[in-house]
Amino acid sequence: MADFVVSKSKRFAPGATSARLTPPSGKTTSDFMAGRIEEDVNPAAPVNIGPDDYTEMEWCVQATANAPLTTYDFRIEGLDNYTVIPKLTLT
Repeated sequence: MADFVVSKSKRFAPGATSARLTPPSGKTTSDFMAGRIEEDVNPAAPVNIGPDDYTEMEWCVQATANAPLTTYDFRIEGLDNYTVIPKLTLT
């Protein structure tokens, strides 16, 4: 069984993301390309990001009983260039 599963949430609905986080260094919100919010779909619909743009991708995930107490890095398969890698530590 997987350490994490995608899970439905009452806190958001699937759709496009908007610029809500601080832009990466050297970027402004005018460099933002809408990403995806997914609560129970993986993989998400494709998103085309320009070479000088950035985006935000969101999933609702839930740790399973099999998840060891450790730090996890969350990456999107097929995306090779990261400025920030989301991390979660289960304790």
